[in-house]
Amino acid sequence: MAWKEENNTRKKLMKIGLINRAAVNKFLFALVACSILISVFMIIFLIWDYVGEEIACKTVATCATLIGGGILFSFVNDYFGSKTINAVNTGIFDET
Repeated sequence: MAWKEENNTRKKLMKIGLINRAAVNKFLFALVACSILISVFMIIFLIWDYVGEEIACKTVATCATLIGGGILFSFVNDYFGSKTINAVNTGIFDET
């Protein structure tokens, strides 16, 4: 019985997004980090009465909305970019 080359090769498929996933992840990390930092500073300013309660609540809500929208964008990017590539000999999954 002849063995096919496919049986000896471990195939690993990698999902790629509509937009480059690495770029999206870097952008979302920066967005989340900045939003958390801004929210923390606004809450500290609210505690020390440097800003009003309304301004702090709006700032934190805006940051939460940006984070939620970014996460939603990431899922939509993965869903619509449902192409897969064979990543066997690309060096992506090299075991060391």
